[in-house]
Amino acid sequence: MRVTFNAQYRDLQVGIDRSSETLLEMQRQVSSGKRISKPSDDPASASAAVTGRNDITRIERYTQTADSVTSRLTVIDTVLSDITDKLSQARSTGLAASGSQKTEVEREAAAQTLTGLRDAIFDDLNTSFNGIYVFAGTASSTKPYDRNPVGTPPAINPTYQGSSDEAEVDVDTGRSVKVTYNGESLAKGSAANDIFTVFDNLIAAVRGGSTVTTPSNQPGIEAAVADLKTAIDRISTSQTRLGTQMKTLEELKPQLAEMKLQAQTRLDKTENVDMAEAISGMTQAETAYRAALGAAGTTTKTSLMDFIR
Repeated sequence: MRVTFNAQYRDLQVGIDRSSETLLEMQRQVSSGKRISKPSDDPASASAAVTGRNDITRIERYTQTADSVTSRLTVIDTVLSDITDKLSQARSTGLAASGSQKTEVEREAAAQTLTGLRDAIFDDLNTSFNGIYVFAGTASSTKPYDRNPVGTPPAINPTYQGSSDEAEVDVDTGRSVKVTYNGESLAKGSAANDIFTVFDNLIAAVRGGSTVTTPSNQPGIEAAVADLKTAIDRISTSQTRLGTQMKTLEELKPQLAEMKLQAQTRLDKTENVDMAEAISGMTQAETAYRAALGAAGTTTKTSLMDFIR
């Protein structure tokens, strides 16, 4: 059967088109470094690449959250340490002001010191970080404690305004960390009086001194000092738990970094080309393309006599 010129030409054109497409694809891979430019190039690999990018995004989100939480917990840890120091100082001040030998001036100086410490702890428990009250529980936009109007005893309103529920955020799959605390559990816990009431009792006992109607201020001071010790223990327990969470974050960050590296490596293997193979493939495709063009050029030189011989 004789092959017509048109049929032969069509076959040559198909060969040239295929060679050209292959060459262009190899050139694209070499220039971009990517094996996949659209899902149809390799549907399975494209799907795996989407999953890989989602994994990286998730890990990055957890990493950012861990960094943010670490900053917040560092602030909380610092505040709790500051409160503990002030409570310890208050105990020392109260004990030093006890006894009948203290003058009224000395007792008043101690009372003023205790007032300053009480007000400083009030500010500590109202600490905010990036606009969030860290000791208000889940009611993080609400100031935990407030003051009573001037001249209204007590000076500090001991009524807690926050929430007893505490907010947590996820820092990894199935792992969360507490980011706000219940201020009332720190200021009062299961005790009969909160920190502010204890301070007011201590201040009153120190100012009471030793008079005919109040022979000794020792019992009131000792009771308040014991309550302050209970408050110190309560806050120390919370700070220990906080330290455990901070250690968890310290250990988690390198793990997240390693997880991201592994996910990125898998994604690169899925999407990226082996450059040596791609260059070799491009060279072969170029050779095939030139051969197709050469074959077409030779065929077009065939004369009518070549077909009728």
